[in-house]
Amino acid sequence: DCSECNEHIDDEVKVELFIRELVKKLKMKPLGKPIVIKVDNKEEGRGITAVQVITTSTITFHGDDDKWSVYLDVFSCAPYQPKVALNLFTKFFEPKLYTNIMIKTQNFYIM
Repeated sequence: DCSECNEHIDDEVKVELFIRELVKKLKMKPLGKPIVIKVDNKEEGRGITAVQVITTSTITFHGDDDKWSVYLDVFSCAPYQPKVALNLFTKFFEPKLYTNIMIKTQNFYIM
């Protein structure tokens, strides 16, 4: 979870580029293209949600431009380096604050 991010969290093209680059850097295999949806209405609020299905599970992104926060979940049964994801995230979205939560069970992480 990150907050006080830059304006890229509200840019569908930037979010898709981030997801695509993240998959490559983590050496994961995508199944299809990322799904990136922007919501902008009174009932549901504003923000971008993205999902990338990978062979070992999913990567999800939700940006809340009200608080300029992002919630990123890299869930995989394959091992990966969480620092790689965090470094790329920081490069793209420049958060001022973040909480890094990881759970490791056998050979996978939830971040």
